[in-house]
Amino acid sequence: ADLGPGEMFGEMALIDTKTRSANAFTVSDTELVVLRRDDFMEGLKRQPERVGTVLGFISDRLRRTDEFARLLAYGSARQRIEFALKGLLESGRLKDRAGGTSLLRVGPAELAAAAATGTIEVITFLDELSERGICKYGESRIEFLQPYKNSHLESETQQSIDQPVLGFADNKDMPGLKQQAQNC
Repeated sequence: ADLGPGEMFGEMALIDTKTRSANAFTVSDTELVVLRRDDFMEGLKRQPERVGTVLGFISDRLRRTDEFARLLAYGSARQRIEFALKGLLESGRLKDRAGGTSLLRVGPAELAAAAATGTIEVITFLDELSERGICKYGESRIEFLQPYKNSHLESETQQSIDQPVLGFADNKDMPGLKQQAQNC
């Protein structure tokens, strides 16, 4: 997972007492807040109304993981790239810039890793978006030339496997994408 400001990891260690199943590393200076399981459980006892928030977070994470597993099993590389890009865009790493552009500090290699696909596939995907004037990119960044709006994206839990995740210009900028998805 590629996390941004305000996001958390290791939530399963708060729920059960099993050994952690993942590692984490940062790509820049990072400030972390550590929450011990005992403190977490005590806080839930004092404020039981927060249980719903915790369960909602875990449910969202599980749904996203389930959707990605389906894409790994049945989806195309393009669908996985879109899914990963959507996750990165929603992670808080998208920075609005002057002139209506937005900058995502992720390059093709990092996007490929998040999408479980090759860098060549990501470059091809980004080249297509670039040719349509949607973005330009470099080794460590993707700049969106059209204003990014959350309304362009639907929740991945509402997407079926045969629909693209991104909604730039109502998907008119990516002809054939739905057809490709239907062919897998």
